[in-house]
Amino acid sequence: MLIIMGTSLVVQPFASLINEVADDVPRLLINLTEAGRAGFFEGAFGMRGLCYGDKDNYRDVFWQGTCDDGVFLLAELLGWKNELVKTIHNGWAEIDKRNAAKLNSAKKDAEHSAEQHDEDDKRQKSP
Repeated sequence: MLIIMGTSLVVQPFASLINEVADDVPRLLINLTEAGRAGFFEGAFGMRGLCYGDKDNYRDVFWQGTCDDGVFLLAELLGWKNELVKTIHNGWAEIDKRNAAKLNSAKKDAEHSAEQHDEDDKRQKSP
């Protein structure tokens, strides 16, 4: 399965990747707007693009919505929602941990810098 998310499918070479999978591979577009249809240029080179909505379509699906909502729905349908939520929360916790460490480091640097300025001021004022 090829899952395409959050793209206009206009910028090459990435836009042509939808044509690089075998004809029997399902393709899912999760996006706010329709995308990936073959235009004149693509058609001239034998590229079909995405075919969702066509009467002879057998593999392409367009789900309209945000990437977050689409991924959550897909995970729920596959029975992976709890694992996805756990992974997201673990990722947020790791980001929070790193940010806290950076903040503490910045505070220590600021305190050290302030102490250095105080010492420099004292040296300059002493005869």
